[in-house]
Amino acid sequence: MRSSHPGTRTDDAAVIRSFLVNVNTTFTRGVVLLGMDILSALVSRLQERFRTQVGTVLPSLMDRLGDAKDQVREQDQALLLKIMDQAANPQFVWERMMGGFKHKNNRTREGLCLCLVSTLTVFGSQSLTLSKIVPHICNLLGDPTSQVRDGAMNCLIEIYRHVGERVRMDLGKKGLPQSRLNVIFSRFDEVQRSGTMVLSPLSDKAFEDDDSGDGGRSSSSSRGGKKTLSMGSFRRTGSSSKSAGRDGSAAGAVDDEDFIQAFEDVPTVQIHSNREVEENMTKIRDVLSDDKKDWELRVAALKKVRSLLLAGASDFDAFPQQLRLMEAAFKLSAKDLRSQVVREACLTMGHLSLVLGSRFDHAAEAIMPILVTLVSNSAKIMASSGTAAIRLILKHTHYPRLIPVITSNCTCKSVAVRRRCFEFLEQLLQEWQISSLERHGTVLMETIKKGIHDADAEARSVARKCYWSYQAHFRREADQLFQSLEASYQKALQAHQSGGENSVTSLPASDRSSSSSQESLSRPPPVKNTFGSGSTRTKASHGRPPSTRPSPLPPALSQ
Repeated sequence: MRSSHPGTRTDDAAVIRSFLVNVNTTFTRGVVLLGMDILSALVSRLQERFRTQVGTVLPSLMDRLGDAKDQVREQDQALLLKIMDQAANPQFVWERMMGGFKHKNNRTREGLCLCLVSTLTVFGSQSLTLSKIVPHICNLLGDPTSQVRDGAMNCLIEIYRHVGERVRMDLGKKGLPQSRLNVIFSRFDEVQRSGTMVLSPLSDKAFEDDDSGDGGRSSSSSRGGKKTLSMGSFRRTGSSSKSAGRDGSAAGAVDDEDFIQAFEDVPTVQIHSNREVEENMTKIRDVLSDDKKDWELRVAALKKVRSLLLAGASDFDAFPQQLRLMEAAFKLSAKDLRSQVVREACLTMGHLSLVLGSRFDHAAEAIMPILVTLVSNSAKIMASSGTAAIRLILKHTHYPRLIPVITSNCTCKSVAVRRRCFEFLEQLLQEWQISSLERHGTVLMETIKKGIHDADAEARSVARKCYWSYQAHFRREADQLFQSLEASYQKALQAHQSGGENSVTSLPASDRSSSSSQESLSRPPPVKNTFGSGSTRTKASHGRPPSTRPSPLPPALSQ
């Protein structure tokens, strides 16, 4: 920064803002994404000191919610949540964003609705004075664009899930047509019957008339005399704050260590016979197969599975058949709208893989596609839970039929899914024996080649790591792949192998002007696999020496 003052200078923020303003004129999408990366780095560095610049950048960030490119909109949403988590509390930010509900771009109006849902999911209803926002949402129910109307309806449903009947009473005073109210209330009734309500003791405070326009992070009294909750009250405890420090888009996320620790955070049970195993598993299946059951009952049922595992249920002859019967119920739980249910489902899948190993193969194949879809979920606790479960399964259940599930998603339209799937691909190439890989050797090669050419810089970077892991197993095929690449991509691969992968100048021009520009910033290393006894991957349990640096370039490649 040019200023010696701990805050940022106005002209600094104005320069960065220009990256976002001019996307449809002189700047390319990659430059706009670079501007967002710089803003994200500033927020991480300055934390609360960035609060003075929030008003400067919000107009442009709201405009980008209506961008034509999915990647821009996704990164914009993540940046807004990061600002709410680290720079200024959600109320402070939303008081300056409510004008966006009248934006001329219908995509922006829809994006505001999506952002509000994400805010409630991550920070809870206590973080906002929703009584100020609901009138704007009601106006959008009559929007000429159907996507905006749907977004507004989803907002009201999400608000109802968090606040309850106070919303129904409030809407009755807004002068909405009775026919529209009937539709809204019927949707509320469906949510109530589904058991997905997330009420908290402080829910009613979201509908108090708070005259405070300060929105500060202090817990001192506001101008209206009411006590304003601090930002710390809205953050999830435990790993979420650690995750947010690593990646601002991960507010509310869980990490791998939390996953492992939660395996045994379940009630203790005892079983002594096959009959007891069958009876317990049948009761669990009945609860999980009915998504209308109370969500707490479904969470308890998933924990009961882990309790049975800890009690030694997997050693009984009846368990494999009961597990097969349970697969449909597990899939339904992983697709649940309630984040707590999804998290417990992912925990249970990871624990099953850890305990059963290869015996979890059929269930792993059934559940893996659903876990992959969670990776791009806007609720970070769902996304991170799905990611952690996949890592566990790939570590402990080496089933060749899982490979096509991963490789097919390496070409997904979602950037987040592609990035993660290349990370998963690198993990299985590092940890699996060649006997589990060779059946899909050609598919792996084709997927890595596509990754090396991916439009996203981070996906390309991980694909280059995949190449060297692949080369350790399939040297001849890797040499052929290398020779088929353009010279710039060959140079990037060689730079990676020699340890220069983090240098922007060592990459081809197409990488230096990447769509996400992640490699040009100081950022944490890829997520480590912390399962097992240490933070580094090991092949000792599979009869192979620990993985170190990629092997030297073969003679055919070093020329």
